[in-house]
Amino acid sequence: MVCLHRQTQRMKILHNMAASAVAPPLDLAQTQKVRSALDGLTPAQLQWVSGYAAGLAARNETLPSAIAETATDPSNTMTILYGSQTGNGRAIAEELKQSAVSRGFAVRLFSLADYRPANIKRETLISLVVSTHGEGDPPDDAELFHEFLLSGKAPPLKQLKYSVLALGDSSYVNFCQTGRDLDARLSELGAARFVPTIECDLDYDETVAAWADDVLEALPKVLESVPSVPRLHAVKRPAVYNRHRPFEAVVLTNQKITGANSTKDVRHIELSLEDSGLIYEPGDSLAVIADNPPQLVEELLETLDFSGSEEVEVQGAAFTIRDALRAKLEITVPNLGFLKAY
Repeated sequence: MVCLHRQTQRMKILHNMAASAVAPPLDLAQTQKVRSALDGLTPAQLQWVSGYAAGLAARNETLPSAIAETATDPSNTMTILYGSQTGNGRAIAEELKQSAVSRGFAVRLFSLADYRPANIKRETLISLVVSTHGEGDPPDDAELFHEFLLSGKAPPLKQLKYSVLALGDSSYVNFCQTGRDLDARLSELGAARFVPTIECDLDYDETVAAWADDVLEALPKVLESVPSVPRLHAVKRPAVYNRHRPFEAVVLTNQKITGANSTKDVRHIELSLEDSGLIYEPGDSLAVIADNPPQLVEELLETLDFSGSEEVEVQGAAFTIRDALRAKLEITVPNLGFLKAY
């Protein structure tokens, strides 16, 4: 009887497992979307997606979405591609997407690390934001795309209109080399610029803003039409915070976690994001904007023979030069462009 009972229990368990196996929590349409999204990903990318989804599930949250998106036809969609070593290119690409979507345009955004280079033959309109790393090298996430496009495997791209924003540092000899390489190769393959290629040095804010304005102004002319996207409900967009509009967080905890005799000062810091609308996702990074040391500011003012009370304009707002040097400007070594100009 005991053996029979155990066998019966085992059959019940197997039955329950089978029932759950054939009844996934996704309906057919959702399953097809998942399969389509995962198609072609590398094992490393699949592992990242798995961890990302697990992190969201652990918080019992749904995937973030500011606007309902549907699969769009590349012929009437702008694809934004970015290659970034430090995150600046990614931030610029994300802001461009938000601006374009808010104007009703259909947009797709990809890191070059997640983009199949061969898919460029299907594109009709791309905006490419790419930095140059070291002595003219592409950033890590753009290496495969750069290698493919400059190789003999790259297809003719006569159907493609494109724009390039190249980020670089003029203190290096091969300034914006990656952007120049990709721009020249796209043109060689038959693609046409729909706005001029722009090269940016370290102080790129105004240049990027002008390039983005040109792209947005040109979109109605180069896009055939904007697909109608069904919106089931209005979604309130959270405030967008970035390096130029940072969120002023309250420090809740600032605890030193290294020993009293340690030569290092490592700290555990907790910040409050209350009322910010910011939600951390797996893989996010945190940028902290710190003031320049007061002693360094005073040394610079003394060297330049300023009292510190002189007024200057930074990004359209007036500050004393002392406050601007302390909290609004980056104190760094002069770049090559500055030295050539002065």
